[in-house]
Amino acid sequence: MSQKEGECLQQKWLFETTFHQTSRFHSSPQPKVIDSCPTYTNCVVTLIWADGVPRTPPVMFTADPKFRKTGIHTDTQKATFARFQNLLATNGVNENQIIYVGGTKHYIAESKEIVEQFLAMVQIPPGATIFSDKGHAFFHKKTPIIPQLCGAKTATYPPVLHHYISPNDNHHHGAAKAKWRAKVVEQGWGKDHSLESCLYFLFCLNTASQDAVRGYFTKNFCLDRKCVRGDRCLDLVSAGLATHLMKNEALQQAEEAYQAFMKKRTREDEAPPGPPPTKLRSTLDGTYRAGE
Repeated sequence: MSQKEGECLQQKWLFETTFHQTSRFHSSPQPKVIDSCPTYTNCVVTLIWADGVPRTPPVMFTADPKFRKTGIHTDTQKATFARFQNLLATNGVNENQIIYVGGTKHYIAESKEIVEQFLAMVQIPPGATIFSDKGHAFFHKKTPIIPQLCGAKTATYPPVLHHYISPNDNHHHGAAKAKWRAKVVEQGWGKDHSLESCLYFLFCLNTASQDAVRGYFTKNFCLDRKCVRGDRCLDLVSAGLATHLMKNEALQQAEEAYQAFMKKRTREDEAPPGPPPTKLRSTLDGTYRAGE
């Protein structure tokens, strides 16, 4: 990926399956749900751009009947629909960002059908490059499906680097979820507030600042030609755990993949890439996504 591409229309594509769970959490930096899971689990598709411009709003695919837009007959359904419409306006969410799939499923998983439906809804300019993980939803018999669907180029992250390079996973979703979790706790939302919870989460994704999104790409892809070492990440784990992770095979694979990734991004007249960032010392290596 060239620096010029990074400054123009380079994009990041990634599925994000979002669990809208109940609102009672343990008091901790990373809240833990202590109630049972909700009845419906939705799939939210996000496609963010390296220049930060929000050309393609996130889209949520759901089987929750509270989000249905047709077949409204009973007084209860009419009241729920009115509440749905009001919350769309309150959160500034376009109704096209909600796709009600119906049926009997309660869990909406990543799939090729969702990729196809989402890309049919958006405009991808010529020459764009879409990044993704190696999940099964992006491939048909090991062949990427994105070029056939929208004509864009496609590139996949090495599985051991996915958690680090992905601007969605490593920043964008985290920032949105932190804001969403705080609201859930503040409002005391539970299972009966799926409309409020889900639409507010879309609001959080919709309102991410352009500077922030652009910064995620700059940092994760090293578009400023500076290696992000992330030395302070070691402070987050104990010395014993850090030592263990530094010795394991997954870390070695991640470091080798990082060096190869950075070598491709370095011009001949530049110094070779520095040592791998210590943030790679994580158990979230994404290897399990390969070959799904």
